Amino acid sequence: MGMFLLISKLFSTLNCIKILENILLNSRGFMKDYKYIIKLITSIFIFLFISIFYSFINIKYIHLNSSIMYLINSLTILICLVLLYFKDIKKDIKDFKINTLSLSIKYYLIGLTIYFVYQLIISKAITNSIPTNEEMVRNLFKVNFLIAFISSCFIAPILEEILFRFTIFKSVNNKYIFLLASSILFSLFHVTNLQSIIQIFFLFSYLILSFTLSYILYKSKNICNSIIVHSLHNLFMVLLLFLGG
Repeated sequence: MGMFLLISKLFSTLNCIKILENILLNSRGFMKDYKYIIKLITSIFIFLFISIFYSFINIKYIHLNSSIMYLINSLTILICLVLLYFKDIKKDIKDFKINTLSLSIKYYLIGLTIYFVYQLIISKAITNSIPTNEEMVRNLFKVNFLIAFISSCFIAPILEEILFRFTIFKSVNNKYIFLLASSILFSLFHVTNLQSIIQIFFLFSYLILSFTLSYILYKSKNICNSIIVHSLHNLFMVLLLFLGG
């Protein structure tokens, strides 16, 4: 299951890169320091290279625990990204203020309310179906609860905020391009099958949450806020998953 999740994410990321390339080519006048453009490209390369490497390991050594390999893969990518943006992340940690977090949580609650209203509306038309990403996460929890919990509530929020938001935030100086690019890419990464109209409905669910997290980063100018809120959201979703059976 871990290998299937990894490969699905890989194909999804390839689609994301094409979209990001189009956005960047049409927004050259809005780019920041080119060293961050290089870091953005490097981040994409790191993600692809490590993901492909571990997928080959999974295929060649099928006796290995796929859940553990998935965790190691995520940790390897995360460590590389943290090292790449070490100075910027260190500065954000140093500058982090708790009062900005309280404002970020307010934004999150607004976004969460819109999310649940949307979910309520589409639930009338969609029954017995869940997003592909959520189905994969549920399967991972069944295979190994501890790894799934650590990955979902701690590793994934940090990794995804750096990869899909921080890299773009540091690369462009236009509010709308940042919000649009980061929200769309994050959503496409989580909804891997857009051939079904149902999955397209689910895509908008992720767009709502993704836009909220992107707006939190834009307003706070600090990656710590979006990471913490993202982690709290995933923890909340895990609790709902088990409370709802």
